[in-house]
Amino acid sequence: MEPMKESEFEIFLERTVREYAEENVKAGYWQQAEATKRSMEAHRKLLPDGLRTPDHHIFIARDKASGNEVGCIWLRVEKDHVVPSGFIYAVFISKEQRGKGYGAGTMKAIEAKASEMGLRRLMLHVFTHNPVAIRLYESAGYKTASINMIRDIP
Repeated sequence: MEPMKESEFEIFLERTVREYAEENVKAGYWQQAEATKRSMEAHRKLLPDGLRTPDHHIFIARDKASGNEVGCIWLRVEKDHVVPSGFIYAVFISKEQRGKGYGAGTMKAIEAKASEMGLRRLMLHVFTHNPVAIRLYESAGYKTASINMIRDIP
């Protein structure tokens, strides 16, 4: 893993804005017509200075043998918690690289980076309609800390 470069950031931002919008629509939180705008606003608040935003670290995951990019991961340092913590905002493994162990490797690598930063806990959010991600996180040792529930009223 290596820190993301400015030249890679725009591609990352476009993808993460789009995917976060899609996930919120699938979850029933947002309507399609507003989703991209809301996602962009959320990302602007979180990353007002892009890669230079304090306490935010976005890394490119690479295959060790070839050096080719296989994905990325975004971590925010949150040292104001009871336990020095990090929040993982996004994990992305390119579709053609999924199922090859890169997700698990990326999760191990971010743990090592977090430990170097003095963090003792990592947290993340996952939508329940993403069972592949849930299995990845559970296999990496994550446990459910809270659950949001929805009921549509006829």
